[in-house]
Parts: sequence; C-alpha cells; structure tokens
Amino acid sequence: MSNVDNLSGLEFEKYIAWLLGRKGYQEVEITKGSGDFGVDIVASFGGSKYAIQVKRYSSNVSRRAVSDAVAGKGHYFCSEAMVITNSHFTKQAKIFAESVNCVLVDRDILISWIMECYSEDRNYIEPIGAINTTIPDDVMEQICKYAKETWPDSIHLQQTDIEINVEAYNKISRIKDRGNNKIPKKVWNFIIQSAKEDSHGDFSIELENLQNNIKWWENELNLKEAPQSVINNIFNYFYDDKYETLFSKRYSIEREAEGYHLLKELKKSRSLPRIEFNKLYAKAQRENPKSYRGTYNDLKTSLDNYK
Repeated sequence: MSNVDNLSGLEFEKYIAWLLGRKGYQEVEITKGSGDFGVDIVASFGGSKYAIQVKRYSSNVSRRAVSDAVAGKGHYFCSEAMVITNSHFTKQAKIFAESVNCVLVDRDILISWIMECYSEDRNYIEPIGAINTTIPDDVMEQICKYAKETWPDSIHLQQTDIEINVEAYNKISRIKDRGNNKIPKKVWNFIIQSAKEDSHGDFSIELENLQNNIKWWENELNLKEAPQSVINNIFNYFYDDKYETLFSKRYSIEREAEGYHLLKELKKSRSLPRIEFNKLYAKAQRENPKSYRGTYNDLKTSLDNYK
C-alpha cells in the first residue's frame, strides 16, 4: 500500500477507477475535477449506479466526504453513494453513512480489493504512480513482463523494477519530446534508435544509453562544427546493412569521424604543391567514395610514397 499512499490526488482517483474496473464495475468514468459536485468517479455495478467520492488521506476521513457523495449523486443520476479512501473514517462519518445508505470503503477493504486482484491473477502487480494513464498499455505490459521475468520469485523486486522502468520511460519520453536542436536529425535518429536497440527491453538501460549517446555526440565525436554533408555521410554507416551490430555501427562512425579530422590536419600540413596534392586527394576519394577514413589512409600512403 505504500505505493498507493504516495500517489497524488489525481493519480489516486485514476488508480481507484482502474481498480473498480478490475472489481467488475462497468462504465467507470472520472468526473471533470473542478465543479464535480463532490463526486470523483461514476460507475455501475449490479444494476446500480454509484456516485463515488475518493479521498487519499493520511488522517481519518470526516463526515463531509459522505455528505458530498450523497449530495452529488442526484446530479449524476446515481442511485447509490460511495466513499473510498486509503485511510479510515471518523466515528461521525460511519454513523452518518449508515443513516443515508452510503457505502464506505476504508483502508482495510481497499487492501482486500488489491489482494483479491492478486489472488485472482498471480501476475497482477500493484500499479506504481499513475501508470495506468500516463503510459500506453502495451508499454506497461512490456514493463511488467520484463519485471516478472527478471524477478520471478519476488513481488517486491518486481514492483521496484516496475517503478524504476516507469520513471525511466517517462524521462525518455520527455527527452524525445524536447528533442535537441543542436543535434542534426540523422544523428538524433541514430542516438534514439541505438539506445533502444541495446536496451533489451529495459527502459532504465535505454535511458542510460540515451544519455551516454548524447554525451558521445557532444564530447567525443567532435563533429558539431562539421558541415551537414559530412555528418550525413558519416552517419549513413548506420543504414548500411553490413554493419549489423550496434558496436560495429558505433565503431564505424567513430572511425569515420576520426578520418574526417585526420584529413583536415593532413590538408593543413601538406608539403606538396597544391596541384599535386589535389590530384592525390581526388584519387583517394574516387577509390573511397563513402569513407573519410579510407580516403585518409590512401592519401597518407600516396603522400608517403611520393616522398
């Protein structure tokens, strides 16, 4: 229950709505929030329609919550009222609820609901945060499946793993949404795809890869001042089928970036007349039309032989 206790008010509402669905309630709907007439969720069960007030509290819930649920049920054309909390109810709230036929679901009953979900489905894992609404269902299924496969004998470790991966997924999404105007599109696509490729379904690893790939571009390749055409040529290696593994792709990109810088230095330090140098350079380019490193190696060999 500690994970439930740490939810925000809105997250708790969404979690309860999800849990009601697991309990067999139908037409579960969260109301609009402000101006909700004291009703957070509307749901149907057993032929009755319920106006539900949801309270995530650290202290006992007062009679006021019961009054709000009862008063609001008419607005939503409900026949029954209910208050659900992760805490407990005051004595006055219990007495009043009994007199107006309002159903009370306190912490003990809520825990039993959660345990019922687990007993009915041994694969059930208590949601962490607002994962039911902020993450696509297929992604959540992937996260849960990975946790169960990684920690088959420990529900606690599964929940911890899920929490870590949910947080990582959200950070990855924010990085992708924000983008990076300083990184060319072809480079950005490589950074995103290679981070995912080497993660094996673990979003925490994918996040680490993504952060490392950004640093790799910014601090190691030293291509930020290179012309766009050079960057495109170098990163075309990513799309070359002969480079099948991530390691070989990164290695080829690093070698091409190094070749580009070595060529620049070679041009600066040339000792041959410009015409002769350009002839050798053009010959090396023709023999290595897609490779800066290959061009450098051939040009360096030709220059050494020319001497």
